[in-house]
Amino acid sequence: MIKVEVEFKKTFYILHLSGDLHFESLDHLINIWSEIVFNEPQLIAINCANLKTIDSAAIGTLVYFFNDAMRKNIKLIFYDLNSSIKRLFNSTHLEDFFTVTSKDKFLQQYLSCAS
Repeated sequence: MIKVEVEFKKTFYILHLSGDLHFESLDHLINIWSEIVFNEPQLIAINCANLKTIDSAAIGTLVYFFNDAMRKNIKLIFYDLNSSIKRLFNSTHLEDFFTVTSKDKFLQQYLSCAS
C-alpha cells in the first residue's frame, strides 16, 4: 500500500511517497497526479525516501508521468531514492530519462528559492 502526501511550494508540488508502489495502489497515485497537473505547476518533485518497493506496473506509471510532464512542459524530479530503488532505476535505464537527485541537492536547488 502506498501513502502519498502532497506539499505545495509557491510554483511546484512535492509528492512524498511512503510504502510500496504496486499495481493495486496506482489509481490513487494517478488521481493525485491528475489533480496536480491540472494546476499547471512548473515542477513536480517525487520524494522517494520512504518508498520501499516498486513493481513493473508502477514503473510504467512513472514513465507515463514523465511523458505527461514533458508534454505539459513540467519539470519532473525524483529525489532521495533508497539503494534498491536506485538499482532498479539503473538496471531499467530510467536514470537516462528521469532527473534523479539527492535530497540535499534538491533542497539546495529548489527549496531555497521557494520558501
